[in-house]
Amino acid sequence: EECLEYLILGFANVAFRSTKYNEQSSRAHCILTLTVQQQLGDRLRESKLRLVDLAGNERWVMTGPQISPQHARELATINRSMHILGSCLQTLSKPPVYKRGIEVDRHVPYRDSTLTLLLRDSLAGNSYTLM
Repeated sequence: EECLEYLILGFANVAFRSTKYNEQSSRAHCILTLTVQQQLGDRLRESKLRLVDLAGNERWVMTGPQISPQHARELATINRSMHILGSCLQTLSKPPVYKRGIEVDRHVPYRDSTLTLLLRDSLAGNSYTLM
């Protein structure tokens, strides 16, 4: 019940706008994180399940000439965060590079977007990600 209350609270704060292709398109990304903790003797195991609703990516030319400044900012923010998410996934999917037998650290731009910063531990490390 507590989880449902937080979900309803979160969706109450989401902005929607109609587009040419979708009557109700969310104008923000939504992330619901469920954290489950299990006591194993003297250790605590913690798992997270993240449900992510990404805002739709729109093309500027599809919106028409009557675009408001607020709508333009929304589009720019959504498109930027989706681009950075793609950059992170592309970097993580590349095979490791070795120099003299040592793996070279690669830069993953998590901090370039709030979305990727929040999803950092779900995208890399000891995790499973389904899309």
